[in-house]
Amino acid sequence: MNNNIPYQLKVLATQIDPHLDQDWQRSLQALFSDISPQDRENICQHILQHKKIHWNRKDNTFSSLTKPDLNVLSEKIHYPYIKMLLNKIIDSLERLRQYHDIYEISDYLENILSQINNIDTEDDFDLQAQKNQILKEFIYVAAQMILAKEHIALPNNHRGINNDIIKTFITEVFLKQQLLKYTFNIIRSHQLREEKNHLLKYVLYKQQKTKQLDIVKTSKYIFALAPSTEGIVNTFSIRRFLQEEQFEACENIYVNAAILHLDQIDDSSQQQQFLWQINHIITIDKQVNHYVSDIVRNIELYTDKVLLPFLMEPLNPKGIFIEKLVEQRLIDFEQKLCRNILEPIADALKHSVHHTDECHYLYISMKQTLDEIIRHFIAFQSQPSIICNKHVHLFVARLKSYATLLHKRHADIFTVFSYDEWKKHHAEALEPTNMLKDISTHSLQEYKDAFSELKENQRQLKQSVSFLNKLFNKPQKIKDKILKLKEKTSQIKKNAHQEIIRMQRRFPSLIVYLEFESLISVNHKERHYAFPTGDNGITRLPILIQIPEDKASFDLQSICNSLNFDMSLANQKWLETI
Repeated sequence: MNNNIPYQLKVLATQIDPHLDQDWQRSLQALFSDISPQDRENICQHILQHKKIHWNRKDNTFSSLTKPDLNVLSEKIHYPYIKMLLNKIIDSLERLRQYHDIYEISDYLENILSQINNIDTEDDFDLQAQKNQILKEFIYVAAQMILAKEHIALPNNHRGINNDIIKTFITEVFLKQQLLKYTFNIIRSHQLREEKNHLLKYVLYKQQKTKQLDIVKTSKYIFALAPSTEGIVNTFSIRRFLQEEQFEACENIYVNAAILHLDQIDDSSQQQQFLWQINHIITIDKQVNHYVSDIVRNIELYTDKVLLPFLMEPLNPKGIFIEKLVEQRLIDFEQKLCRNILEPIADALKHSVHHTDECHYLYISMKQTLDEIIRHFIAFQSQPSIICNKHVHLFVARLKSYATLLHKRHADIFTVFSYDEWKKHHAEALEPTNMLKDISTHSLQEYKDAFSELKENQRQLKQSVSFLNKLFNKPQKIKDKILKLKEKTSQIKKNAHQEIIRMQRRFPSLIVYLEFESLISVNHKERHYAFPTGDNGITRLPILIQIPEDKASFDLQSICNSLNFDMSLANQKWLETI
């Protein structure tokens, strides 16, 4: 039996959520009506059961077996600070129930989500897991309260935004993106090309390419969103979605999003209204110079025509271990990525941008390209021969870390720089990486010296069996020294372990702690940190190190070996193969 679910089907099924989507049952019924019986069973077993969704095969209906409840969650939490915050959130939900003004609702949601995201989990995996659960349950409870509202007071607008549209946007876009983060499904240009409808396949495709739009398809609507040009502004913000601007001495209305009702997609008046909205989406004002636009065009073309097809090429073992094939595929992919995407972006930032709009243009392009690459890697990872492959898993983590570092360092990267400013930011970007190398190499040498002395004393102990040595109590003195040296080697490892872990707090914008930024799942055995490298942290993917939770199993030699190997790759000058 083939248990593999085609990637696109998996994406569609995974995005459906009974606690966020208004028409989730209809969405599942529509999905199941177009797929094979085997795919239905696989989706039911591997996705729906995990979501606690029951499928009645007889009449093809679906029901959710769970109901989100923050009070039940509160009873399971024993950390006083977390419990106190959660109880405050529970008490505040009554206010959300009473709010009818959209801006009050928006501010409340963003405020509570910010408080949850800012919970200091103190490097504790259990706390992090509880934080994630609180975030999930709050999003679900808030969504149900939003959907239950009979009326939401909206500002006057030119796009026909009504209660149903705003409810859908809040639950299926804003809240769902907060929950899913990198796995939130954004439709890219190649997917629009696969649509049957002319408006989507040709018109929206062209507009998406021109305006760099983020397209989100929900159960009822398509939302075309202008991406945020600033790292700190959320593209999916409710206030931003509602915003309509009319500049002084100008009759035009400018918006950040366009809305298309899926049930009326063939209605000509709806199409005209959608196109009017698209044409009034705010875009970058200044003209992007040809060199920058050519770089972006070349990157998009290379990604679509070369890089992603190369990644998705079938792996043909031909007697070679699949593990080796995968490793080589990753090495070759990274080389192509750095040489043809990351390095040109750095060159453009150093030599070609003249104003901030061009920097924003590059940032949006880079962000969308990375999102697309990560999506394809998740598809690549789902192949039967690669599932659970650790190398692929960690490579995806490096890609996500790179995107996270670009976001964190937005102001230090996507800005018009002088040569000296670029050098300054480059030095700052590599400071934690250099410090990591210093800590690990110094501690390793100290450990080796102490360990060598320990071995020498153990050798001497074996030889100190003569009567004279025993008379002067020499064996006991050696034993005492051995004990101290064992304690010393253990302390060296412990100190290095703590120093490395503490680095993230010192450099929060330069080091990504993957488990605590929800880029990979918590496993309670090890933690992962990503450090920037390359020119100003741009031209190479970050170095990824794994630190075991158990200090006794912390291996300084393996850290140094891994670090030296990754640094050699980072400093490598790759040339195109002719």
